[in-house]
Amino acid sequence: MTLASVGYGDISPVTPIGRLMTIIMALVGIGIFAVPAAILSTAFNDQLHKDREAMHSELMRYMHDGVIDDDEYQKLLKEADQLHITKDEVDALIEQAKRERAEATAHLLPIAAIKEMPEVAFEQFRMAISNLRQITAAGDQEKLKQLFETPGRATDVERAIWREINQSGAN
Repeated sequence: MTLASVGYGDISPVTPIGRLMTIIMALVGIGIFAVPAAILSTAFNDQLHKDREAMHSELMRYMHDGVIDDDEYQKLLKEADQLHITKDEVDALIEQAKRERAEATAHLLPIAAIKEMPEVAFEQFRMAISNLRQITAAGDQEKLKQLFETPGRATDVERAIWREINQSGAN
């Protein structure tokens, strides 16, 4: 009301030009505060988002070994306090990071499972060979050959597997 009103008490514009100027000045008065407030709040929100993303990246770095030790947890809590994130939210982020890590490594077959379930390991091996056949069949044969023959690019075992799959695909 203070920004959009004119005069004191009973003073108000009477002429059409005066009323038009009053409308323009009221809008300018509101705009003087509204536009910078919107710009500042957007910048604040963007920075908060960047800081939270940085914290998530740090959390994923800590989760590289699969666990978060007490020292890492305390560092996360300290950073979360600066970002106004509660301990419960940190714990939820840790659980989310654990799920993301589990999903990222889900395709890997643990050594214990290979020892206990050779049938599963056999099927995984067959699927890997099938994938290799598709890669060999769909890929640029000359470029693949060049890459496999480049010294230091592939091991002798990888080179031998590629040759075998390449030859069996041609037959």
